Amino acid sequence: MARGRRGAKKGRGRQTDDYLTSARQLSRIVPSLKKFRNRKTLTKSEKATIRRREKQLRNIPFLVPVSKKQAKKLGRKKLFLPGVQAVQLRNVHPEAKIKFKGKNVEVLQDGQRWIYWALDTDTVRSRRGMRKAGQDAFNKQFPIERVSDLAAKAFQKFRVQQVHLWAHAGIVGDAFESVQQFVMWVNEKWNQGRYISTRYFAGGDIYTQPSDPGKWVNGIAILIEDTGYTEKRKALTNEPPQKTNNVVSPKRSKKKT
Repeated sequence: MARGRRGAKKGRGRQTDDYLTSARQLSRIVPSLKKFRNRKTLTKSEKATIRRREKQLRNIPFLVPVSKKQAKKLGRKKLFLPGVQAVQLRNVHPEAKIKFKGKNVEVLQDGQRWIYWALDTDTVRSRRGMRKAGQDAFNKQFPIERVSDLAAKAFQKFRVQQVHLWAHAGIVGDAFESVQQFVMWVNEKWNQGRYISTRYFAGGDIYTQPSDPGKWVNGIAILIEDTGYTEKRKALTNEPPQKTNNVVSPKRSKKKT
């Protein structure tokens, strides 16, 4: 009996206003909850709907809202969940500038420019297709006019720094700094349209169940940087040269003699 009373008390503890406040906040990325904006009462089933969305979206980082038009262009595969009008972009901070270009995404943050290049399902399931996409990325042969506002002439001053896999949650896996690294990785991981994932432990490797990359791979993420900015950043991170001290010291010693 005591257990039942505690359960009832817990159920009565949450007020309708709390549900409505939560629904208004979540409606930013869940359009179906917008109908509760001007409501003052809720049925049990409506409260259950709000709780379900709360559970789905609790502690999920890096969710970026998109408009209805953008969501349609991106396609349901890239949206976080059915009915959730947002995409997940791991490690992209709120201050970043994000541009949606059809099925592609461009992210500007910390002086870096990321191009999320969407690939079709047949390509991401194909070892040959993924190798070709990686080669095109490092050769800057991806369709720049569809993924960036950069003019072709301006694009020439940029250099491809890294290539990653663009998955449903955003950038995942290792960074590849050369086409050779990327091709070797694809050769190892892709087999007959399946992706072979590997986990390591002290005694060796554990191969998990192969997965269908067509269901979770959106394409590849390409980091490009202005070559001038890259050199400037390197200069700022390096220690100041010691040449000045080496020149001054002998002069001072000569004056003393």
